[in-house]
Amino acid sequence: MTIIAFGSRSLRERPDQNQIVDRAFRIFLKECQNYGLSEKIIVFKHGAAPGADILMAAYAQDILKLRPIPFPAKWDDWRDLPDKKVLIKYRDEKAYNSLAGFNRNQEMIDSGFDAALCIRMPGKSSGSDDMIDRIKQLKKQPLMIFHVNGAHEWV
Repeated sequence: MTIIAFGSRSLRERPDQNQIVDRAFRIFLKECQNYGLSEKIIVFKHGAAPGADILMAAYAQDILKLRPIPFPAKWDDWRDLPDKKVLIKYRDEKAYNSLAGFNRNQEMIDSGFDAALCIRMPGKSSGSDDMIDRIKQLKKQPLMIFHVNGAHEWV
């Protein structure tokens, strides 16, 4: 089974972050069978963002003994943007491509997957919400959204 994993950057601020990731994976793997999927992950892809992405990649590597495949956003690549004035933003006086995260999300989806796991914190998470919306539009691959309070939903 090939999965893509993503989630909120703010997960890295929680002292119980590793327990949250472990619980999310255990539920995800157990319930994948309800969708006719194997509980064995063969390919693990992630967005390489700080927080949930990196924490889940570490879990996949250390606990599941997988070699995670990162899909980092190309924040420094703005050469081919259609409207540089609108799409180049500045953070700490350094220019970056404001669409890079969304482009990375589409690249992960286009690479193919059987299921997706999102660990979602309360509050704003535009990258996670973008991925959720893109996966919902496909209407074929199951997505489990794990909320840090322990609740989860499949969409």
